[in-house]
Order: sequence, then C-alpha cells, then structure tokens
Amino acid sequence: MVKIAVNNGVGLILVGLGLFFSLSAMLNFNGPLQEDTQSKLFLGVLLFKVGLIFTGLMIIVFGKLLKSYSTRQVTSSKKHSRNEWIVFLGVLCAAAFLRFYGLNDGLWLDEILTQVNYTKASFGEIFTTYDSQNQHFLYSMLSHSSYLLFGESAWALRLPAALFGLASIWALYEFGKEVSSRREALLSCALFAFSYHHIWFSQNARGYTGLLFFTLLGSWMLIRGLNENQPWQWIGYGIAAALGSYTHITMVFVVLSHFLIYLLHLCKYRGNTWDNKWMPLAGFFLGAVLTFQLYAFILPQMLGGTISDGSIVASWKNPLWALTEFVRGAKIGLKGIVPGIIGLGIFVAGLWGFARRKPVVIELLMVPTVIVAFITVAMGHHIWPRLFFFTFGFLVLILAHGCMQFGGIIIRLLKFEREKSTVFGTVLFLIILFASAISVPSAYGPKQDYLGALSFVENNRGSGDIVFSVGAARFVYEKFYKAAWKWAESAEEIEAALQSSKHVWLIYTLPFHLETVYPDIMRLIKHEFRVVEKYYGTLNGGTIYICINKGIDDGKE
Repeated sequence: MVKIAVNNGVGLILVGLGLFFSLSAMLNFNGPLQEDTQSKLFLGVLLFKVGLIFTGLMIIVFGKLLKSYSTRQVTSSKKHSRNEWIVFLGVLCAAAFLRFYGLNDGLWLDEILTQVNYTKASFGEIFTTYDSQNQHFLYSMLSHSSYLLFGESAWALRLPAALFGLASIWALYEFGKEVSSRREALLSCALFAFSYHHIWFSQNARGYTGLLFFTLLGSWMLIRGLNENQPWQWIGYGIAAALGSYTHITMVFVVLSHFLIYLLHLCKYRGNTWDNKWMPLAGFFLGAVLTFQLYAFILPQMLGGTISDGSIVASWKNPLWALTEFVRGAKIGLKGIVPGIIGLGIFVAGLWGFARRKPVVIELLMVPTVIVAFITVAMGHHIWPRLFFFTFGFLVLILAHGCMQFGGIIIRLLKFEREKSTVFGTVLFLIILFASAISVPSAYGPKQDYLGALSFVENNRGSGDIVFSVGAARFVYEKFYKAAWKWAESAEEIEAALQSSKHVWLIYTLPFHLETVYPDIMRLIKHEFRVVEKYYGTLNGGTIYICINKGIDDGKE
C-alpha cells in the first residue's frame, strides 16, 4: 500500500506541474530569451508540460497495475566465486589504466565542436539547443559537469566517455552471463579491456561509449525481463532506453529492434502459458514516454530539419565505403590474410553456436544493425562505421563463443577428453586477445594534431606571411585556438593574398570534406600550393596538411 501511495503522490505532483507551472517561467528559466529563440521554444515547452501530465498519469496507472501483478519466485543465479571476482576486478583495473592513460591527448574536430558549442554552455542552453546532430545531450551535460568539477581540459571533456567505457565492460559481463557461460563473459570483458577500438572510443568525447553501455544494459534487462518478467526489470529497461536515446538518437532504433524481438517472443510462445505476457509493454511504454519528455523542449527543432540534414560527402554515403572502412578497422591487430580468414571462421562458428542455443543474441546483433543501416541510407546520411559501435559487445561475445566452438572441434579431431574443449577454446581466445593487445599503443596520441600544426606554422612563418585555415580546420583555429590567422570561404580570397604577399600558408584537413564543400579552394591548393608538413593523428583521414605557395623555400625568411 505504501508503494501505491508513493506512486500516486509522484504521479499527482507531475500532473500538477504540467497543469499549473508557469509557461513564461519555463520559457525563461535560463534567463531572458530573444524573441526568435522564444518562439522556437514555445511549442517545445507546451510539449514538455503535456509530457509531465502524461508521465504522471502513467505512473498512477502503472502503480495500480502492479497492485494486481502476480509475482512468481525467481531462482537466484549461482553466486560469483572468489576467483571470478578477482579476475573481473583485475580486468576492470587494467581497463581503467588503459583508458585514463593519454586521456589528455589532442582533440579531434567533433570533440572540439562539442566543447565549443555545448560543453561550455549552461545546463539550460544544453537542454534547449539542438542545432546539429553533433549534440549528444546526456554527454554534453555530463561533460559540462566534469568541467565544473575539474576545470577545462581535454581529459575532463573525455572523462564521461572513459567512465561509460568502463561501465560497458560491466554491462557486457552481466549480459554475457545471461546468454552464455561466465568464462565467455569474462573473456569478452578482457578483450574489451585490451581492444584498440574500445580504448579509442573511451577517449573520444562523444556519446558512443554511452550508447554502447545503454545498449548492453537494455539488452540485459530485455533478456531478464523475457525470462523472468519482473516489474523492476521492465522499469529498469525503460529508464535505460530513455537515457540511451538521450545519449544518442540511434538508441531509438535499438529499442525498436527490441520491441520486434519481443513480438517474435510472443509469437514463439503463443501456445504456451506466459503469465503477464503484456508486462513488457509497460517497459517499452515507459521508455517511450521518458524519451519524449527528455526531448520535448527541442523536438520542434529536430522536426524542423536538423535531424534530417543531408550528407555532403558522396563517398561517405556509400554503404560499400562504410563496409571497406569497417574491414580496415577490424584488421587492426591482425596482420595478413590467414589470421583474417581464421578470425572470420571463428566468428561464423560463434554465430552458428548461438543460433542453435541462444538465437536472441543473433537477433540483438542483426535486427538493430539492419534497421540503423536502412534508415541511415534512406535519410541520405553519412554511413560512418562508428554508428554501429553499439554492436561491439555482441560481436566480441560471439567471437568468444566461436573460440569455444572451435575448441570442441579440436578435441573431437584429436580425440581428447571433452572436458578439455574449454581449455583449447580459452587458449585460442587468449591468442586473439594477445593480437588485440599488440595494437593498443596505436590508440594513443592526438586524434588530430591541430596544436602541432599550429606550433609549426607559428615557428616558421615570417613577419609578413599570410596564413589561411580553410574548411573544417577553420572552426578549430578560429573558435578553439583563436589563432590570429585569416579564414577563406572562396578561392578568390586566397588568390588575392597570393598577389599581395610573397609567402602564403594554408592549413586544411579532411580532404574529402574540403573537396566537396569548397571544390574551388581544393583546385587552387593543387595548382598553387605544395605540402610542406603533415601532422598525423589516430583519426583515420584526419591528417593536418600545412601548405605554402609554390616557388619559395619552406623555412623562415
């Protein structure tokens, strides 16, 4: 009865806030707004108030449903052994060291966009601004909090990504135990810890490790809910779905795939007794309502065109390009075609093993991947491989399962005792882990070395030299480093400088982007300039190019 009273009280408070809270106070909670900004937020505030009422009513109804909910005893899983805890904590400590080491290295373009446009803004501005898909709301708020606590630095900006990366290792462990053996779950966590890709994204001030964490957490809650159907599991699922969606909009498609998996589960067991089989709908409904509430303020901005902004680089919209980049990234740590073929064979064995014993793992991998790929292509967006980073946990777990399947094949061929299959499988996986660990050092260093390029130019330019930064580099040097350089939007501006100055420097990055957005500038660079220095980073294609006009030396006057 106490729980029902609390539910009713919370629900009535939310309904009251939605009905009676001042509209003008909500519009100006972040200070006086300009007229155009106020008009954009007006509809968002109305949606937020409606969402409060709806959420309050939902809590009241949900509380009444729980009153009549028939619970059943759930058998608790076997307790963790002492050795298991030691291994897991050891993996987590190693992962923490690898993610905090080098966390202060140079930022790349998207991180700088996040820092300048969102992290340095107030909470109110973050909550009510969606002018770019670079805005990952929960991450922006957490990085802003990190700045308030620790001051402005690259490591403080990236701290939430590192913490989400560590949390995703725990989530993978819990999910892995649910669908596979604890050995495979621990091995998968170890590969996470020593993975180049996981470390790179854990040191990337974006919401991708958060999306990975909430995908694994939501998938774990989904599996637990389908197996045990306890109310707390679906409440947890709804919260994870909403926070994941607020971290990165891709989570919406993950939740959609989870709903389809639930419908498949309904069809599969339609002839069997399944108590409270509609309870999962409460979890999906809760996730949808909370997501709507979190996005209510900026929903008009999203539907006004920001969410559907088209891509500008044709090659980045090509699925074949995305597949090529994915394969190139997967080859990190694997040298030669033979290891690649063996790795593919192990992965296929893992798919086959889960397809026979736990097909839901294959569904959790394939359904959201297909949905995200289809919607991305249909909307004309860039198909960056990082959009599918949320599947990384499933991929690693399937690889671990495949090693165990291979172990079984080996002992049958060699006619060893069946009990030794896990030993062979573990050894095989440890070889893969070792290959992955070898590639870890290449994850460190500046993602894009803007600062190195800035220092080179400033140390080598003459007193009368003109320096231009163009394309994506312009934002970084103008807004972040505030360099005393010139900014060109057309080739004519640079040509005029070539007529008036002996030495003209030009800095650019992401050549594909520059060639698409400023083709005239790129043509001028190829004809009138030569590259005198390149500053590489860990971001593929993120090299900083320093050019000077042809026909002169490269040093100081």
